[in-house]
Amino acid sequence: MMIEGTTSDGTRKDVPVDPKGWLHTDAKAEGAPYHVARDDARVFRAVSIDTAAAGEYTFYLRNDDTERDLVIRSIRCGNVVTTLYKLLSVTGTAAGGSALTPGNSTVGSPRTADVTCRGDGAITGLTAAATLGILRVNTNESDAFEIHDDVRIPQGQAVAVESDTTAGGIEEIEAIFFFEPAV
Repeated sequence: MMIEGTTSDGTRKDVPVDPKGWLHTDAKAEGAPYHVARDDARVFRAVSIDTAAAGEYTFYLRNDDTERDLVIRSIRCGNVVTTLYKLLSVTGTAAGGSALTPGNSTVGSPRTADVTCRGDGAITGLTAAATLGILRVNTNESDAFEIHDDVRIPQGQAVAVESDTTAGGIEEIEAIFFFEPAV
């Protein structure tokens, strides 16, 4: 009997069997970020801390990778005042705020995220294209958008978080994202 498998690049090949006749497999029961971090070291975190005003874009993330889609695992938001956040797909050229360098979740990996990421202040130059999610966070709490790996950003596309109804106050935003081959 011949058993074929598929490699990560989509090619088919014979599956190896050890000298005892055992077939060793690797079930992917963990979430996608676990496997991407283990196999490819392409899971990243970006953190922004800002004193936001109502209607202000406070976090921006654009995929600049030409071969991979950026997949958002989660975006967690917190504030010292009750705030409504919007996750938006956006167009335009981001200005303002500060350039952020996302950290690799595989400590010691030399891989960097091929993205444009801005935060730590008001971001301008953007136009909302579509609302991807909303999140209300109570005073002195934090919560995450219910994304669970289903926001995929192709090359050249971007998302932003808008701090919609805050009356000021220190807010924190943490985004966890990874890269997978483009579909």
